[in-house]
Amino acid sequence: MPTTLSIWATDSVSVSRAFQWPVLESGNGSFENGIYSVVCEDRERGKSFFLEHKVQGSPLIDSWTQAGNLIFVCTVAAPRSMYRELHQTHEHRQFIEWEQENLGECPMFTPMIVARRGIHHVADSNVDGLSRIWDGKKLLLPRGARVAVGPTFKFQSGITGLLDFSPDESLESGRFRIEPSSENGFTFKVYLARNLYNHLRYNRGEPAGTNIMVHIVSAALARLRQDYSKDDGEEGWRSFPNLVVLSDILRQQGLPHWADEEFRPEVVATGLHPHKLPIEGVAQDGQE
Repeated sequence: MPTTLSIWATDSVSVSRAFQWPVLESGNGSFENGIYSVVCEDRERGKSFFLEHKVQGSPLIDSWTQAGNLIFVCTVAAPRSMYRELHQTHEHRQFIEWEQENLGECPMFTPMIVARRGIHHVADSNVDGLSRIWDGKKLLLPRGARVAVGPTFKFQSGITGLLDFSPDESLESGRFRIEPSSENGFTFKVYLARNLYNHLRYNRGEPAGTNIMVHIVSAALARLRQDYSKDDGEEGWRSFPNLVVLSDILRQQGLPHWADEEFRPEVVATGLHPHKLPIEGVAQDGQE
């Protein structure tokens, strides 16, 4: 299902950047009613998606877009691997792809709208949807100037980025199985009964979905313990960049590594994804 992410110009976020032209971004009040949204729709999970840029309450940006003065951009960045690539298009909808198995982590995405060419404009708050502070000012935007900056986001992080979910009609209701795969970088193929697959697809954030994820992550970590308990250097788990990143994440969170003697899959799984307890007022731990 498509995912929509938005920023509001009126968000109470401090902005340290100062421009000589109005920018639609969180905490910048230049566009008083401005909203910048991006709609993300998977094409191939973990490898590519479609991104659609949408702007509301910003007539000036609309007019510049219609005049062909703007382009739509999305940067793809992976800090650990020093990877950074810029995707651009003249259309509201664009295709984004990356090679996650080479990055070792789920990259971060930052959508934005920038000037395709130099722009000269005299601001009129009543027409442009701008704050009155810009009224009558001569705006000089160089080529490449940021006109709107959306939210920086990533789809998955940590071990969830290694899980590749698929429905398996041969599994009875409530069951799943896991198979490690090194076909395209290291992943866990998670095959789920249709009812579990549908629940995780639409209701993963609910308590039942969270607890199912704890079970899946625990099983996946148990396989890591089984297959990679020894550090074989570049010939073992270190040959997979995403496992190296997962190892770093565990260390940063103070959790044991699968090659550590004290590693327990269930302890690490609940450290990464704590169980959600029933709502207040429902009996817990056998107490009324």
